[in-house]
Amino acid sequence: MLKSLDKVTAPRASSTHAGGGSIAAHTDHLRYGFGILNKWMAGEVKPWTGADWTISWRKNDVTEAEWTTLRSDLRREALSWIEGIRTPRDIDATELGWLIGSIAHLGYHLGAIRQIDRAARGPKAEDERRVEEQLRRNEMGGNS
Repeated sequence: MLKSLDKVTAPRASSTHAGGGSIAAHTDHLRYGFGILNKWMAGEVKPWTGADWTISWRKNDVTEAEWTTLRSDLRREALSWIEGIRTPRDIDATELGWLIGSIAHLGYHLGAIRQIDRAARGPKAEDERRVEEQLRRNEMGGNS
């Protein structure tokens, strides 16, 4: 996801389609959500109480500097979250739901971002097939 966002320019991150959120808004929403989850992982009880989720959708337009900062902030929060879920700990059913839900939620937003801008998408199946064929040819000693 982070590498996908690095392919998107600030003007493209700021564009919206059919009244939906921009890539910048999705990115800020993820940053905000990971920040809350990181507080929870650090031991804060119910950090989502009083959270204003609408704040994370207000950042539709970004300058190049803001886009760089937003991606950096998301990277920091996402990597902190990854480290947090790697750390063994006792959790109850509600907490397990938060962990699983955060992964599904991330998948949704990554998909939405990739639908908004082609530059954020991964390689096409045809591109992957070409690379695999080239690797097989190289392993067999052919360079064609």
